[in-house]
Amino acid sequence: EEFVCAGQIIRIEVKTSLTASNVTFAFNGGSSISTLDKTTKRFLWYEPLERNEKSLYPSLRELENSYDLPRRLELKDETETYKVFVGTYVIPYETTQTLHSWSSLRNESKNAFDIDESKLFTSKGTPYRLVIKASSYMGTRTKTQALDVAERWDVLFNRDISKYIK
Repeated sequence: EEFVCAGQIIRIEVKTSLTASNVTFAFNGGSSISTLDKTTKRFLWYEPLERNEKSLYPSLRELENSYDLPRRLELKDETETYKVFVGTYVIPYETTQTLHSWSSLRNESKNAFDIDESKLFTSKGTPYRLVIKASSYMGTRTKTQALDVAERWDVLFNRDISKYIK
């Protein structure tokens, strides 16, 4: 039920007790979701520079470091009763899909005009797991969230997928 597209920026926000000293996130499953690939590097670093636009990252090194997982979330807010940690992550463009998409079904049928639309967004592999760990002096608490990956967002962007998503 939870899915993202390759190339999508996700925001992770974790609300913890006041005792939490740090919160980290990582992914379980295939390594493609946690690997900086050439396509992602091109879209996030080289192309913005060529267009004289600002990148999401101040340096190429910081972009590369953002894929060193587990990664620590930053403390955003602290009240009298809780802390909020946040971070962002770009799903690599070459992440292996776990859901059937137009591309995978077209490749399966070898015909772009003859795909089985009933298979769109159905499982074709095990979902990745987003693993969040909050640590404090009392120990570490871990939560996981299943996360499916559909095809690249720039391929899906021009399609109306609302009739396939329940």
